[in-house]
Amino acid sequence: MAQEAIPHLKVEVFDSATATMAQGFIALAAARVAARGKSMNEVIQAANIVKSKVDSIFTFGTLSYLARTGRINRLASWASSLLSVKPIISLSQGKACPVGLVRSERKGMERIISRLGEHISGGGPLHVAVMEVERPVEARELADIVKERFQPTELYIIPFTPVMQVVAGPAVVGIAFYSGE
Repeated sequence: MAQEAIPHLKVEVFDSATATMAQGFIALAAARVAARGKSMNEVIQAANIVKSKVDSIFTFGTLSYLARTGRINRLASWASSLLSVKPIISLSQGKACPVGLVRSERKGMERIISRLGEHISGGGPLHVAVMEVERPVEARELADIVKERFQPTELYIIPFTPVMQVVAGPAVVGIAFYSGE
């Protein structure tokens, strides 16, 4: 549509293979390169670099919303509810992968911090976004821990968009992050 409205505009479609602020970090990297007057190829290259590095991890109050949208199977949702556990799920390279189960939100936040520590060994500036649904206090607490332990270059605290809330459900806390330029 944009190409038709403005014929001289060069449009490239880019699949971030992710969502939430993980996608936002890719867009920010591309925008920063574009703002410096670089070519479309350099903008796409910057987006691909961040795409290859960005990761996100969340703890969910329930998996029933993800099951309704087909992102996980209903049996996993039912089992997590039956066992009263909170699943930890990573979204990276377009795949939602379970990375653990915890019994409390506190343990979930500890697991998130642990995973962040495991994945930032590459050095360079650290970019982190803490995201939440109905958990602003927990998000602030998680951000404070991230700030104290890892001193990120960028640190955002943001609520999920309404669309993401419909997919994720209530009681979600998580982070998106990458390290490097």
